[in-house]
Amino acid sequence: MRPIYHLIIPLIVFLFGLNTSALAQDEPAKKKGVNIIITQSPKIIVTVEDVTHNTCFDDNKGAINISAEGGYPPYEYFWSHGETAQDVASLKAGKYKVAVYDNFSCSDTVTVEIKHPMALKAQVVSVKDILCYGYNQGEIDIDVEGGNGPYTYSWNNGASTQDLKGVTSGRY
Repeated sequence: MRPIYHLIIPLIVFLFGLNTSALAQDEPAKKKGVNIIITQSPKIIVTVEDVTHNTCFDDNKGAINISAEGGYPPYEYFWSHGETAQDVASLKAGKYKVAVYDNFSCSDTVTVEIKHPMALKAQVVSVKDILCYGYNQGEIDIDVEGGNGPYTYSWNNGASTQDLKGVTSGRY
């Protein structure tokens, strides 16, 4: 009776990708060498394809798009904030970590930071009052920081410059 090694070993190699050396015995005191190959799955690699940062302070319009390759699909995605989709959106500023698992639970992780600008802040630097009644020598100087420039200005007198010069008395 012929041993079944010639059937089992290729089946093991096919199913599990094994690679080693072994000896099979089909008759007493007669040994034959058998090579079995142990392979490993391709490494799973997660790549950040695109990151959208928030354009306003404390906004939640950030997004992260990733891709995975290698390993054995299908992939499962586990984000640090609880999402399980491949790509995520509606994100506030902060660090987000994703672990991607393949069909054999092999994994890769990547951390991405969503940023946002500083809060928009305007402050009055100086105000120049009018010295004589009826003149239009008033001035207002402001500084603006944070947000995303360039800035646009809209004063209640219709001006669109950062600072006001040559204005009459009044509330601005």
